[in-house]
Amino acid sequence: MMVTGSPATAAAHLLDRYGVGVLPGSAFGDDPTALRFRVATSLLYGHGEQRIEAMHSPDPAQLPWIAKALDTVRNALLDLAATG
Repeated sequence: MMVTGSPATAAAHLLDRYGVGVLPGSAFGDDPTALRFRVATSLLYGHGEQRIEAMHSPDPAQLPWIAKALDTVRNALLDLAATG
C-alpha cells in the first residue's frame, strides 16, 4: 500500500497499520512538506525494572524488549519503502 499525502498522514498510517507511534517533523518546526518523523525513544526503555536495566546496560539495543521494538520499527519502514 502506497502512502500518499502529508507526513501527518504517513505518521497515522505507521500507527494504524504497524503500531509504530511517531510525530511528523512539522510538529517540531521541520518543513511541513518534508517526510520527517520524530520518535520518543524513551518509550523503548520499558517501564520500572526494565528501564533501570536499560539505563545501566552497555548495549541497550541487545535487550530483548528494546530489540523487539527496534525490529518492529525497522520492519514497518522496510515495508513502507518496498510498497511506496
